[in-house]
Amino acid sequence: MLLQGADKVRPAPVDAPAAPPPAAPDAAAGIASRGEWVPDAITTAGGLLCAAVGLTVMAAWFVRATAILLFGSKNPMSFNTALAFVVTGVALVALARRRPRAALAAGVFDVVLGAVILAEYVLGRGLGIDQVFVKAYVSGPHVVPGRPASNTAVCLVLTGTALLVWGPWRARRRPTVVAAAGSAIGAIAVIATFGYATGNPATYGWWHVSAMALLTAVTMLVLAVSLLSAAWRDSRAGHAGLPRWLPMPAGAVALGLAVWLALTGRAVAARHISPGTFTGATTAIGLVMAGLVALVVWLTQHAEGRRRAAVAEAARRSTAELVARESEHRLFQFLEAMPFAVFITSQDGRPYFANGEAERVLGRGVAPGIGAGELAETYRVFLAGTAQPYPTEMMATARSIRGLPSHFDDMEIHRPDGSVIPLEVWGSPVYGADGEVDYAINAFADISKRQAREKMIAGQAALLDLAYDAIFVRDLDGRITYWNAAAEDAYGFTRAEAAGQIAHDMLGTQFPEPLASIEAITSQRGRWEGELTHRRADGQSILVESRWAAQRSIGGSLLGFLEINRDITARKDAEREALRRAEEIQALNATLERRVQQRTVYLERANKHLAAFTYAAAHDLRTPLRALSGFAEALIEDYGDRLDEKGRGYAGRIQAASAHMATVLDDLLHLSQVSTAEMNLQYVDLSSEVTAICGRLRARDPDRRIRITVEDGVRVTADRPLIRTVLENLLENAWKFTAGREHATIEFGTIPVDNAPLCCYVRDNGAGFDPAYAGKLFQPFQRLHAASEYPGTGTGLAIVQRIVDRHGGRTWAEGAVGRGATIYFTLDAKDIP
Repeated sequence: MLLQGADKVRPAPVDAPAAPPPAAPDAAAGIASRGEWVPDAITTAGGLLCAAVGLTVMAAWFVRATAILLFGSKNPMSFNTALAFVVTGVALVALARRRPRAALAAGVFDVVLGAVILAEYVLGRGLGIDQVFVKAYVSGPHVVPGRPASNTAVCLVLTGTALLVWGPWRARRRPTVVAAAGSAIGAIAVIATFGYATGNPATYGWWHVSAMALLTAVTMLVLAVSLLSAAWRDSRAGHAGLPRWLPMPAGAVALGLAVWLALTGRAVAARHISPGTFTGATTAIGLVMAGLVALVVWLTQHAEGRRRAAVAEAARRSTAELVARESEHRLFQFLEAMPFAVFITSQDGRPYFANGEAERVLGRGVAPGIGAGELAETYRVFLAGTAQPYPTEMMATARSIRGLPSHFDDMEIHRPDGSVIPLEVWGSPVYGADGEVDYAINAFADISKRQAREKMIAGQAALLDLAYDAIFVRDLDGRITYWNAAAEDAYGFTRAEAAGQIAHDMLGTQFPEPLASIEAITSQRGRWEGELTHRRADGQSILVESRWAAQRSIGGSLLGFLEINRDITARKDAEREALRRAEEIQALNATLERRVQQRTVYLERANKHLAAFTYAAAHDLRTPLRALSGFAEALIEDYGDRLDEKGRGYAGRIQAASAHMATVLDDLLHLSQVSTAEMNLQYVDLSSEVTAICGRLRARDPDRRIRITVEDGVRVTADRPLIRTVLENLLENAWKFTAGREHATIEFGTIPVDNAPLCCYVRDNGAGFDPAYAGKLFQPFQRLHAASEYPGTGTGLAIVQRIVDRHGGRTWAEGAVGRGATIYFTLDAKDIP
């Protein structure tokens, strides 16, 4: 079943690919392990020995060590043969370490080299490979220098063939081929070796044109043993008992010995070998055959023990397989009931199981015939938010196969219907009893709804970050779970510093009532408002206007509290300062009011005295003026005939001056009266008043040709006598100063101005004035024209300004010399009592 440490019999679902082969049981684990270790050690030792012999001979060729080259015979091992032994030895070591690619490369080299050597013998000419690396300065009789023997070439072809079958051939046929090649090589090596032992050249020299060196024959024998050991290890991995190819080496050895006996018998008959030598060799062969028989008997007994163990193991496996099927079936039922997706792959990445939720999320179930590298393409797995396929090596399945757990949420599935499902994925390896990863199990959940909620919450949090008030949320334990940007500014604690802190401990909150009471009110009513004192990160205390709200779940249970706090420290300070200033202002106002009352009394008294003085002065000065004017008139009437022209002129000037002085006194008295006269506000039609005044002026001077324009409907709240005086003075001035114009015009109208409900003007095209002296126009007795040109005392505009001032308005003038003048005045008497 798919649980760590259990038996490894795993039947797959109907639509799933076959499960990986079960591992050996614990009872046979030691036997299998030991049985594999011994052949691997023999193969490794043989490969190292072959490589060592080859390297030694290659070095001997370079240093001219002829003793090594001619060891045991007159035929040296060629440089190419030594090179082949080095390559083959390295390949045998690689095979023992489960690295067959090196064996394939060495097999190609051996086959090509052996085939080319045989081609040279068949064609009877060299192909340029005999002395490629080194010049053959020593060679046997009747042998081409540097060329390996023909039997050596045959052995090289057989060795290369044995190495090549580790690639394309199926495992169950591979040991037979390797054993056959090793047996043939062993037979050739045995014949040559015994030939050297008995002195029979026919056994190691073929066709009298080549001879295998003794060192080559011995090394070939080692190579044959190494190949047979590799075949033994490869066949024992999957079979109990003796391998089927075992008779091959025995038959090869027997055949070799038979050939050797035949050749040796001929040599004895021809008297090339002594009978004693033949008898010794035969005895040695008998001993070898006895040893082989003993080995076969031992192997047979050992194979019978393994057969019995295999039968018992098969029975145990059958029971374990049944239990595993039931356990796996129950496990799959559990996984089908899971609310999240579960996806299981074998150790090579092939899909093995997918529950219903996984099929819904992925859009399909188990896809047979694919490996780990095709999962992303088959199930359309992409990096979240991109069109880039998810990297295979970073997928949870690939990481689990490597024994690494995983957890990430940057994956999404593009389903066949066009929908995109974001996933959160967990991956974990499932180990077998041997400590190797057997399965990769992945669990993943559709996080579409969670991402939508997170996006909504993030949007709400972003909105809260835009607020000017400090906002934070705390749970029922008082720990801060949210802290907005305004809270960072208000209190000086960053979001990272505030998160997880007890809010009122961190802020040193001072409550107007116990905290439990405030929380109880908030829980019952849903909200609370009040003022709190908080402490900033820099230790400064601030006063905040605080509003609390209860945070509840969908079910209504209380989750925590939301606080919205506004720093009102400055406002409270301003209120206290304003209150203090208001009290000061109130005291100042009381003092000022007393002073105003006092000064009003003094001013009223002074105005009364001034009015009395003005009236008395006007009346007291009129008597001497009348006397002066009367005496001047009597002087002219009674003594005019005695006075010359100059005297009569003086008397006339005295009369004129007296009359002017009387007019000035009248204007002065009038100016005083308009400043102190009581006002009676009423509704006045200024347009009608202007029309009436202009009518009186026309009647007084009917010969004047003048065009008068009056705007209709100008009405205002004012004192009628005073406002009439304003209009009379302005219109009489316009009438007076346009006297020299042939086409005189006078205009009365209104214009809009800022901060005034009504602005009137009187415009004429008369003499005008210099704008530089506009400030003198409204000062009493100030004149800008000669009295001989335009008579008057210079009090008219001063009277206008004082009346307008009393109506809450203002006056100003615009004009230019010879281009007329415009006098403006505003009225705002609605609030004047």
